[in-house]
Amino acid sequence: MGGGIAFPHGRINLIQSPLISIGLSPKNNIMFPSKTKGRKISTNFVYMLLLPSTDFPANISGKSKKYIETIAEVAKFLKILKSGKLIKNFKNKKQFLDYVSDYKEKWIKI
Repeated sequence: MGGGIAFPHGRINLIQSPLISIGLSPKNNIMFPSKTKGRKISTNFVYMLLLPSTDFPANISGKSKKYIETIAEVAKFLKILKSGKLIKNFKNKKQFLDYVSDYKEKWIKI
């Protein structure tokens, strides 16, 4: 995603419900592999999303409408965090999780 944010995501068969893992390092950068081989990007925030293959099956093109919509919603949320430079403003985990919960209730429609 750039701007200090990494957003790895995918579908796997080993889980029954979506899993999210968040890594936040406001003071120290996390070096994260980029799409370019051997290159790493400096990030402060890693938001990893894994979705179950059964709920987000691929169609003939290898993509799923529900999967793409979910990724788009999360990407939109992350762009809001990036554009407002909000990530570095959270003082603790609870503040961040409260913000995510409020955002989800107000804006996510899927």
